[in-house]
Amino acid sequence: MRFFSRLLDWIAPSPGACRGCGRPAAPPPVHAFSHRVPAPAREALRRAWCRRCVEALMWLLGEPLDARCGCPPTSRCAVCAGELEAPFCAARSAVAYNTFVRDVLARYKFRGDEALEEPLAALLAAAVTALPPPGRRPDCVAYVPLHPDRARGRGFNQAERLARRWAAHAGVPVRELLVRVTATPPQSRQVRRARMQAVGDAFALADPAADLAGRRVLLVDDVYTTGATAVRCAAVLRDAGAEVYVATVARTLRPTPGDMPTAR
Repeated sequence: MRFFSRLLDWIAPSPGACRGCGRPAAPPPVHAFSHRVPAPAREALRRAWCRRCVEALMWLLGEPLDARCGCPPTSRCAVCAGELEAPFCAARSAVAYNTFVRDVLARYKFRGDEALEEPLAALLAAAVTALPPPGRRPDCVAYVPLHPDRARGRGFNQAERLARRWAAHAGVPVRELLVRVTATPPQSRQVRRARMQAVGDAFALADPAADLAGRRVLLVDDVYTTGATAVRCAAVLRDAGAEVYVATVARTLRPTPGDMPTAR
């Protein structure tokens, strides 16, 4: 009976259940969070997730980060590895993309679990707060678009939904600045080099005549994987004159060569 009770909580959590794991649980203590998580985001996470789920998060806000791409010292994306030029001013992610975050995002994106939107938007807010210079608001918010075929199949664009939720709280307009002109395979199914090649010319301005000169644009996505998608989207916006900053919920960590185990 306990198994079926837990299964029911997972599918349809009770009002007092954690939205992350479905178990009845008290809110996590304040000290379970990085001290850099802004208070409103922290309280949203405390309403949504239990201590166990919050402690599964690997924060990327309080340690030394690459000033441009936001990687911690033990990770290398395509930008800080010198494989791609960075057309954005800075990129930040709230947490590492681990098993817990992967499962939460999958439930939100592919199963339409709307109860997860609030905590995911709270993580996005934490990433935005970490962008330099602190406290400077963007002029507008853009998001990484889905190809129309994928958008129809999924029913919504998770990057757009999270961007609009953050923007509504911040009082910043959302602009549909980008379109995806070619369909690309899901990045989770590709190796690093294929990811970077697949998004080469996948994006364009929604309005080719758009003039973004001098505008500070916040570009939102759910996961920063190799950095290829952020780079290609930011390049389109930069070429239209924008000053681009990137915020994502999570980031895939790739060990630096010195941290990789040697072959035996």
